[in-house]
Amino acid sequence: FTIAEITKPDTTKQNITMNISSGDIYSGTFNGTANGTFLVLIYANDTLNNQRQSSTFNFTVDTTKPVITNINHTPSSVDAIDPNVSINVSATVTDNFLVDTVLILYKKDTATIWTNTTASNVSSLYWGNFTPNSESNWAFAVWANDTSGNINISTNTTINVTFDYTWNITP
Repeated sequence: FTIAEITKPDTTKQNITMNISSGDIYSGTFNGTANGTFLVLIYANDTLNNQRQSSTFNFTVDTTKPVITNINHTPSSVDAIDPNVSINVSATVTDNFLVDTVLILYKKDTATIWTNTTASNVSSLYWGNFTPNSESNWAFAVWANDTSGNINISTNTTINVTFDYTWNITP
């Protein structure tokens, strides 16, 4: 017989009976749906009652997408947002395991295709910038994935990029 002992993330254990699937290859089915790291130990016993066990190995289940919060942009005042002025976007991005990539997506309101720039980070704070090149409404969003391939995207933020022609004259 061959048994796989699986320790779940909550430390409970489950034994799975393994069957010969081809030659000397054994397989068993386990439906691990909880997020976390699972530990596996294989026990084998042959017809002469020789027993062996494997080294422990692990695998991770991650179905949780990254969390995107605290999205800000500068400049943020209408007077300061003009064509050819760089818009700096920042956001906090966290994940239950590990964030892989964060992108700043942006486009002019009449465009159908998004452009992106890779965000830099320190700890969980990510930032990037883009420069609108014409007067119009522009939209941006933050896109993130984790090392397990889970993806999240923020809602769009729309900014009005226009020459405002506001001046203050002082003597």
